[in-house]
Amino acid sequence: MAKMFKCLCLAVFIIGISTQIILSINIPDVARIEKEELVKLLDNPDVIILDVRVQNDWSLSAFKIKGAVRLDNADALVKVTYPMDKTLILYCA
Repeated sequence: MAKMFKCLCLAVFIIGISTQIILSINIPDVARIEKEELVKLLDNPDVIILDVRVQNDWSLSAFKIKGAVRLDNADALVKVTYPMDKTLILYCA
């Protein structure tokens, strides 16, 4: 339950930051995708997959998306700049 709460809190934080970023750069919408669609994007060089799980959840997980970039903490979303011509996919699972 605590793990789920941490992930939920992080997701809410990330959504809040993402919303502010999106509003500030005038992007009309952020879509959710299903895992089947994500699988099709795994080798796409225009897609950056960000694993936003907390360290403990990430290290204990047997499930990691190959090629995903793991952010050490949610602050990295604010501090790190990604190219505007790339599609960012964030996941916490």
